[in-house]
Amino acid sequence: TRFMVPQDSTPPLAPVPSPSTDSGQPSKKVFVSYCHDDESFVQKLVAALESAAVNVTVDYRTLCLGGSIAEFIRKAVKGTERTILVVSEKSIRSPWVMAEFLETILYEQFTSSSRLIPIHLDKAVFDPDLPIEVDKELATKIGEVDDRIRKALDRGIDLEPFVGVRDRLLNLRFNVGKAVQRLTTVLSGNFSDPGLFQQGIEDLLSALGTEQKE
Repeated sequence: TRFMVPQDSTPPLAPVPSPSTDSGQPSKKVFVSYCHDDESFVQKLVAALESAAVNVTVDYRTLCLGGSIAEFIRKAVKGTERTILVVSEKSIRSPWVMAEFLETILYEQFTSSSRLIPIHLDKAVFDPDLPIEVDKELATKIGEVDDRIRKALDRGIDLEPFVGVRDRLLNLRFNVGKAVQRLTTVLSGNFSDPGLFQQGIEDLLSALGTEQKE
């Protein structure tokens, strides 16, 4: 099975209308959300999507040095038709990937349309113990940040950098269950087998409502 179909899954995503390119081919606009540990896969994914005339927004091309990450996320989600969420054991633990997931879900509520297309690189998200494991890890990390905050208070150092990290970790800890619930109750593109990458791309393009160029 190329797409993982969990029990009680929702129907496949319907194609989203989009303008055409000068050649008449459909030009979909997508935002790729991922963890930097998975960047080598993402570069291959982006190249395959662009070869099929898909307009891709990805941070390593769009986000400039000194730019606001939070503002980039807001613009990336609002300025595209779909968010392709690259799900892995690493990304499910990333505060910034969580922020991109939540921004997409929030925008879905305003547009009354499904925008999220998850694809998975491993089976970690389907492990029923994952939320508990991540919660324990985050509790440890938050405790470490709290220790730094106490030390900064003792020294009279600005707390803002530590508070920002703590807030992102708390946001991830509070919402990881929601993310896992969403990601395991929709169709998810299966990229766990590198040998089936091309088939995964074809399935992904079908979900976007476009076709790969010959």
